[in-house]
Amino acid sequence: MRQAQGQPLSPERAVLIEAFHEVEATLEELSVVEEELRRQNEELADARGVIEAERQRYRHLFDFAPNGYLVTDASGLILEANHAVSIMLNIAPRNLQRKPLATYLNLGDKGVLYQRLNALESGEQRVDFDVQVTPRGGAAFDVSIAASPGPQDAFGAPTFLWVLQDITERKRIAAKLAAGAAETEQRAARQTTQLSAAYEHPRRFAETLQLVRASHLPIDDPALQLYSGAEAAPEEAQAGGVFSDAFPLDGRVALLAGEVVVDDGVGNGLAAAVYASHVRFLLRAFLNQGMDGGLALSQLSDSIETARSRGDWSANTAVSLSLVVAEKSSHRIQVFSAGTETFLLRPSGAADAIPCQGAILGVSPGARYEPVTDTLAHGDMAVLATSGFTQARRTGNPLEMEGLARLAQQAVSDGDGLDIIGSAIQRGLREYAGGQLHHDACILIARRV
Repeated sequence: MRQAQGQPLSPERAVLIEAFHEVEATLEELSVVEEELRRQNEELADARGVIEAERQRYRHLFDFAPNGYLVTDASGLILEANHAVSIMLNIAPRNLQRKPLATYLNLGDKGVLYQRLNALESGEQRVDFDVQVTPRGGAAFDVSIAASPGPQDAFGAPTFLWVLQDITERKRIAAKLAAGAAETEQRAARQTTQLSAAYEHPRRFAETLQLVRASHLPIDDPALQLYSGAEAAPEEAQAGGVFSDAFPLDGRVALLAGEVVVDDGVGNGLAAAVYASHVRFLLRAFLNQGMDGGLALSQLSDSIETARSRGDWSANTAVSLSLVVAEKSSHRIQVFSAGTETFLLRPSGAADAIPCQGAILGVSPGARYEPVTDTLAHGDMAVLATSGFTQARRTGNPLEMEGLARLAQQAVSDGDGLDIIGSAIQRGLREYAGGQLHHDACILIARRV
């Protein structure tokens, strides 16, 4: 029977209605959850498809890579091998699984393999080594191996990744290149011996022309010490167009250092040595006639130009030099320069630069040379050097006169004897140039004591 209209529901009926509504709400929620699960399953299926495609792609790359790829366990047991390894060892990939890698190495290389495995187990991130591999039914050949730790397997055990590359052709080419290099060295040695023999006579003659050094000449001035040094470029004759000289005059002392210039470079060899000797002795003659330094250099410049015009000197040859004339009584000095620079070094370490005052000898008819005048106090040094010092290079940067002055300042701080100072300057030059001078170098130092 129906309940009369307007009468309240019985408790039992109210409970049933409420339960019905709750079931209805739960069904709606389950429907939403079901739809969400369906969507997630579709996304998972799509992701699984992408992952599988990626796995297949990387598997393809692994299998068909041009180099041999292996995966082993910690004992060197092969877990996976690609086709390149299969071809290399002449064994199908499936037949390589669970086989020790050491099986395919020459006996002498097995120990090397296990040493590298131990290194990888100890935390080494990469090992590289060469071995000889013996394929089934074939001859041994050289292989380069690189290995590094791989991901752990499903049981948490370590694995290692290996790359094998056949280096037979590389070694053949290297051996051929080495043989060619050895043959080239032997040929060069033979040619060097032949050239040295052919050059021996003019070299000795050039050295004889250059034997007269300032340190061998008496200057008749007990208040003046001299140091003369030279550095020979490794690939050039020991003597040539670079020179220094010192000689007494009437109440004066002359000091000079210079070089024969050929096509903007320093001349070397027999002809340059002859020109250098000509310059030294001609300048001596002019100064001994009572000429002052400026007039002597002007006369020398004109003489060189005349010798060139007569064909006695090469058309592209000139001379650069520094000349210092010191008065014995007053120790007053006059510094003349022809295309060169020099400097005075004080006992305090200060270096006073004397810039170039005149043109290179033999290039300007009627050229004049004016002196820079100074006085040598006790301990003062006049430093004359050729461009072999100032143009010595380190990574393309020349030492220049400022660098030479720094070498001299350092040498003075290291020792007091003039021989010690001069030797230290030359040692500094060799160190700066890395032992590779571009051409011969000459230095002359005069110190008042």
